[in-house]
Order: sequence, then C-alpha cells, then structure tokens
Amino acid sequence: MKALVKSVISILVLSATTIFESKAQDPAIAGIIHDKDVKVGEIAIIEADFLNGSSTPFSPATTVFWTINIPPSVEFVSYEFDNNIVQNFVTVSHSAYDAEDGQLITITSRPGVAFPGGNSDGGANLIMISVRGKVEAASLPYSIQAESSPVVGTNNPGNDNVSNRITVAGVLPVRLKNFNAVAAGCDVVLNWEVESEKNFSHYELERRTTNGDFLKIAELKGGNVSYIYKDVNVGTTKDISYKLKLVDLDGTFAYSNVKTISTNCNSKLIKVYPTPTNSKVTVSGLTLNDKVSLINSAGQILSTKVAANALLDLDLSRYAAGVYNILVVDKNGKSSSYKVVKN
Repeated sequence: MKALVKSVISILVLSATTIFESKAQDPAIAGIIHDKDVKVGEIAIIEADFLNGSSTPFSPATTVFWTINIPPSVEFVSYEFDNNIVQNFVTVSHSAYDAEDGQLITITSRPGVAFPGGNSDGGANLIMISVRGKVEAASLPYSIQAESSPVVGTNNPGNDNVSNRITVAGVLPVRLKNFNAVAAGCDVVLNWEVESEKNFSHYELERRTTNGDFLKIAELKGGNVSYIYKDVNVGTTKDISYKLKLVDLDGTFAYSNVKTISTNCNSKLIKVYPTPTNSKVTVSGLTLNDKVSLINSAGQILSTKVAANALLDLDLSRYAAGVYNILVVDKNGKSSSYKVVKN
C-alpha cells in the first residue's frame, strides 16, 4: 500500500488568488486555516478527502459513512468531486444549517456496490464543498473532520482533529430588530422591523423545501422600518421554516435567523363572496358563535360579528376602495383569513 497521502484543507476565496493550506495528521481529516477571512456573501471552497485506506474494495454488504462538520460561521452551498467516477459508489447529503452546530455533510457508500480500494493517489478522493460566509462573525475555534464509520482500511485511524479559526468579515447591510412568523389558519404571516439600512437593496424571503433546501418565495424592496408578508395557503404543515436574505446594493448579503412554525388549517369549508364587491360580502360555512372580523390593509380591525348560523353578511359600502381581510376564529381559537377587494 502506498504511503499516507497528505491531507490538505484549503479555503480559496474567489475574489483572491491565494490558496491557504493547512495540513492535517490523517488523510481522513480536514481543517480550516487559522485566522483567514471569508467575507459575508463570498463563496469559498473547502477541499476535504475521503478514502478507502485499504487496497481491498468494500464488501457490498458494508455501508460506510464519512462525516464532515461545517462550522456555524459558514453555510453549505454545493459540492462536487474531483473524480466524477466516484459518484457511482457514494451519495452525499447534508443537514440543515444550525446557528450553534453548523452543518453536517455525510458521504455514504452505495449499498450493494463495492467501493474501490486504494487508487493511484493512495486511496484518497477529494470532495470540494462550496460554502458562503455568514454573519456569525466571531473568530472562534472550530474543528472540521472527515471521519469514516466504520473505520476502513489501515490509513484511517479515526478522529485526528485540526482545530483552527474562521472569521467572517464585512459589515451587515441592515440591522434587524426582529423577525417573526405567526400562523393564521392555512397562512403564515411574516413580519420584521429594522434599526437601520445602509446602501441596502432588498429582502428575499426564503422557505425551506421538503429536501431541506431554501427557495425564494418573495422579494421586498428596502426603504421602510417595518415589513409584512403573508405566505398564503401553506396548508396544515408541521415545522415550516423561513429565513430572510438581506441583500446590499453591491450584491453582498447576509441571512437572518431561521424561524420555524406549524400551521393548522380550519377544516371547515368557508367561502367569502362576491369579490370584488361594491358593498356587501357574504361569509358561508360558519359555525354558531364563530367570530368574523373585517381587517384593513394596515392590520386594524374595523368590525367584528358573531355568527348565529352558517351565513353572515358584512357591509363594506362605507369603507374606502382597497384590499381587506376577513378573519374567522372558531370556539377553539383556530383562525382562517380570506382576502376581499372593495371597489
């Protein structure tokens, strides 16, 4: 078997040409070079190696996991292998970002497929993990490791950590006072307030998908001190997560904390009609003692009525043209909201 291959972990900041290197004790281990900066919103690449330290392929019945811990100061973006052939033998997954624990990258050998033994470079395979600097900018000690379980071959004795530091540099484009998510029936109302905006462009509201990734669902231009957005018809959903992307004029950005909430739709089939309307709207599908409120676009309650039967009429003739919400709250406190347009 070839001698141990030196394990190299490097951060390549795309706006620079220098590659910083830190050598670890074992090919299965990777670290981040001490005291180097990754700017907020900037992409960096971590090179970590994983390997079969033996010249003998894995048994098809053996499943091996390599784990790489990404520190909280950076967030996983994507990955690629230095050798595309290795994709035939392993799969890659990652956990959701956690402000305290960071993220866990897991490389898993495919069941029933023999992972090759040591290759021409000593058995190592590189995975390039693209990460982006985050706002949690403290220069704290972190440990990045690529460790297999169970231990494979003779070149992978286990957990030799390389403890270094990573600092996220740059000034926040905006200072958030708060970021909140509130369930309203089948909808989620998100609101936030800011202390200041400097050279600021816009907010992008992102929602976590079922595979753990976040996708943009809305974009709101800056220039206010408070913001509100309703994510409508989310449905009955447990642990739905949101975060804000704060984008500066020069493209620099940062993320807020993640807010997670559960919704519980009212099972009743409530209808509001006609809409748009010039005067009256009818709410149907109600239950005795349901509370029905008319709310303007500023969130003010204009009137509240209690249902005596399945139908209830609301008169909007004395209100200005615009968009209103009708909020229905049942005896258990479950609520649902419906939009109506007044001409």
